[in-house]
Amino acid sequence: ISSSRNHFTCLDFCSNEMGIAAGEQGYALLTENGGSSWKIASCADKIGIQEIKLESNKKGWAVGDEGSIYAFELN
Repeated sequence: ISSSRNHFTCLDFCSNEMGIAAGEQGYALLTENGGSSWKIASCADKIGIQEIKLESNKKGWAVGDEGSIYAFELN
């Protein structure tokens, strides 16, 4: 997955509707409609994300550069 500015390295869905793509510099895209549309989200630390997992439609986990692990909540 790529955008004009960033390369997305991982993608996960916790349901048919709710998904997240993440990658370089902590940028992430969220979908709540199975990928028909996406909204921009970002990590405050701007660290590259190597893997992401949605535990539910409210929270998940991300593994960043150099092995950093983050828990996150979606609004």
